Amino acid sequence: MALCNLLITPAFTQTCSELAKLGLDASAICRKVRISRDTWATWKQRAAKGEQPYLDFMESIAQARAEDAAEMLEETRAAIREKRDPKHYFKYLDVIHHMTST
Repeated sequence: MALCNLLITPAFTQTCSELAKLGLDASAICRKVRISRDTWATWKQRAAKGEQPYLDFMESIAQARAEDAAEMLEETRAAIREKRDPKHYFKYLDVIHHMTST
């Protein structure tokens, strides 16, 4: 079994997913969990080929990011409904999730 397979445990995946849901990008997650950005890129490439456990790991990260974006969209809608300035939310969505406010 490869070393990477031993590293990608359910607990490791959960930790990385939680960090992704907080809005951290791949580089920040790598720093937090002490893996290199090259390792992350390799895992992403292997996931794209459908290899396990890389595919499940990257899908978990994508799901966490989608949940974060959905929560922020709901907060943006609430700000608009409550006549609060939604600029902060739009900026977050643009910077973190590459969604534009236009």
